[in-house]
Amino acid sequence: MTKSTPADPNNPEHQRLLAIVDRVYAKSGLKFKPPVYVSDNPLPNAFATGPIHRKAVVAATKGLFLTGMTDAEIEAVFAHELGHVKNYDVGINSMLSVLSMIFFMITDAGVRLLLSGIRIFKPSFGLKVNGQKQPQGFFGGILEYVVMFLIFQVTGQLTKVVQMFVMRSRESAADATGSLMTGHPCDLASALIKLVAYVEKNRPHGREAELYRALRPIMTIDPIFDVRVEVQATTVWQKVKAFWRYLQLTHPPVSERVAVLETMNGSACALPKV
Repeated sequence: MTKSTPADPNNPEHQRLLAIVDRVYAKSGLKFKPPVYVSDNPLPNAFATGPIHRKAVVAATKGLFLTGMTDAEIEAVFAHELGHVKNYDVGINSMLSVLSMIFFMITDAGVRLLLSGIRIFKPSFGLKVNGQKQPQGFFGGILEYVVMFLIFQVTGQLTKVVQMFVMRSRESAADATGSLMTGHPCDLASALIKLVAYVEKNRPHGREAELYRALRPIMTIDPIFDVRVEVQATTVWQKVKAFWRYLQLTHPPVSERVAVLETMNGSACALPKV
């Protein structure tokens, strides 16, 4: 999806990236060094994939080098990504996807069994008689599809929220793991501030924003969520919608992440003014 290609050792910019990953890997404690890939995507990002250490891959986008970050800050970002690898986060998220499908199947079977016991729904959801299901008729078939659609929507939204909670917790864990690797939590805090400043000025819109929705879980920061929209919510309905969007975030807000990193540092970080 990101059209990433292996880093070219003969490219000066790629050489810088390879050297940074080498330094982080030396501090990570991992047995297998992940190959490094580069994407021409203009939005700044670094990500890791692979369910186990042996199959891990790390990548950076071209936009990562347009944010004005120092080598130490980029190193902190890749320590965060290797934290994902070390904590098996890709495998955990994949397992969550399977569990959500199982949850839907169990819920669907339970609702159908419940409705089959109610007299008015028996023509549509009644149990089989002599191995043959009773004829449903036109309206019975429509009712069954409507119920299936409602079950799919409800379980889909609930499992999405559960997945987002787990993903956010894994992001926080990767922040902590990466900061322990480098020993400098403030480097990551500073990098996050610069990433947010760049994304706010170059936030994707329209069709491009919809494409980025699929990539949100692997982004270093969420490129879709705009904290200013949440702060400007005034009516009850706007606040409800803002809270629902907050529940579905793939990452904790950067302000919360920076606060945790400053706690790890033991004092406030000297953050850049952007």
